[in-house]
Amino acid sequence: MKKQIIFSHLYNDYSGSPRVLLNVIHALSPQYDCRLHLGNVNGGILSSVNIPVTQFFYRRHDYKIITLLFYLVSQISLFINLLRDDNIREDAIVYVNTLLPFGALLWGKLFKHTVILHIHEISISPTLLRYFLIKIAELSADEVIWVSETHREMLPINCCRKNVLYNCLDEKTISIAERHEIRSKFKKNKTFNILMLASHREYKGITEFIKLSKRFQNRPEIRFHLVLNEKDQFVANYAENMGNFKANIKIWRQTALPQKHYLRANLVLNLSRVDQWIETFGLTILEGISFSLPVIAPPVGGCTEIIRDGKEGFLIDSRNTDELENKVNLLISNQKLYKELAENAKLRSDFFSSEKFVMRICSIIATHSSK
Repeated sequence: MKKQIIFSHLYNDYSGSPRVLLNVIHALSPQYDCRLHLGNVNGGILSSVNIPVTQFFYRRHDYKIITLLFYLVSQISLFINLLRDDNIREDAIVYVNTLLPFGALLWGKLFKHTVILHIHEISISPTLLRYFLIKIAELSADEVIWVSETHREMLPINCCRKNVLYNCLDEKTISIAERHEIRSKFKKNKTFNILMLASHREYKGITEFIKLSKRFQNRPEIRFHLVLNEKDQFVANYAENMGNFKANIKIWRQTALPQKHYLRANLVLNLSRVDQWIETFGLTILEGISFSLPVIAPPVGGCTEIIRDGKEGFLIDSRNTDELENKVNLLISNQKLYKELAENAKLRSDFFSSEKFVMRICSIIATHSSK
């Protein structure tokens, strides 16, 4: 009989953490009996997962205090769901994705399951909640997995076993990226497309992206594409409220196919504000370099473990709009440099291959399978 793994995840959208969880499930499901407890089944990348799914209550609200209340209720719901799930075996491994599903951490600890915690975040507010979640993790987890060395240093959690597992690309992205050639599309199409994919959070650098686009409003050959991890109506309202500022910006909604945006891009930006948010990894950066695209990213956090300044792109504080503008102009004017960075980017992406990811996660799980 296959060893059983019970996964839990709070919010299903198209952001990095559920996409990484999907890769973990794809890697482990051929060898293990995998099941998932999920806060919202529809509306995200995990909707297509090919294992049994049990939904527990969770929703978001425009008011933060109500969202926090819903979150606390969701963890009671998750705990009760796990308690009532007759399909869970006594020797099952509990795999918790992000710090947020603490109901699964507590349930796993209480019923003496091996608990693996795969964390992706650093910044959690309010501070009291962050402190609470870390303490629950230290109490409950038998093993903690971070997504980068920087992440492990910035969010230390005391537990028995500690590992770093770099994120990887999904099979569809790899397949499409392998067929993508380095070419100066902006020369042929007379446009240079600058792409950023992010959730609509101020700390993700949305304001900085718009500010940079204003610097190039008089240059029609330079276009900005912003993919928001939000639904249709929100994106439509957001674009409408931009008014005249949207002259050279195209706003896109969340998508299960981000590859189409990379195919038309010439440059990928991650403009997370270093004073408000530290990227633990940066999955869009990895996706960008796999498509042979230079990247501009923050000079701190996990981003610095993916790209090197001047090698695959540039590491710049997003608040320095002058420097961002200078680097964009440099890449447009210097075809030799652009090609060099693009070639380096493609080579660098091989370091984060899916084969390495699968081998690593299988090795981590195997150490617990005999228990």
